[in-house]
Amino acid sequence: RVTTAEHGDIEGDLYIDCTGFRALLLNKALEVPFVSYADTLPNDSAVALQVPQDMQTRGILPCTTATAQDAGWIWTIPLMGRVGTGYVYAKDYLSPEDAERTLREFAGPAAADVEANHIRMRIGRSENSWVNNCVAIGLSSGFVEPLESTGIFFIHHAIEQLAKNFPDESWNPVQRRLYNDSIAHVMDGVR
Repeated sequence: RVTTAEHGDIEGDLYIDCTGFRALLLNKALEVPFVSYADTLPNDSAVALQVPQDMQTRGILPCTTATAQDAGWIWTIPLMGRVGTGYVYAKDYLSPEDAERTLREFAGPAAADVEANHIRMRIGRSENSWVNNCVAIGLSSGFVEPLESTGIFFIHHAIEQLAKNFPDESWNPVQRRLYNDSIAHVMDGVR
């Protein structure tokens, strides 16, 4: 069960932890260890901007770009009416203020009054993503790099594996082990 401050105990057969980097159920409540990838993937921070753009006048690029920087890279994702852009960096090599300044210079005058969103990322994975009757999916399970393609793939893969290994009334531990092995194998492989 999950005990809440406002609604008391909530009983269920299976819980999906989708609380993002906080991993409130898996890492906090169940104390599942987190396996950090910081030794090989030091980028652990990002600053992002949503820069307004007049696509009718300027047109829209048909692709996302990643541009190398001294402490990471800047992504640029053209969308209808705005450009999503951000600087992924390692906090050990660059301060948040310097990262934001670099990103604003890169984005140009249109970004001058746009509010910046600073993001701290945990790069790595939970030792196990399915423990007891709790399955972490998405950022609660793990994260390798901040390009949406892998994040979306990890979510899709986790849901596919959960459907494949969905428990019946016996709660066969082999299903949980197969799920955990598959999630760890894929995330470690992307690492």
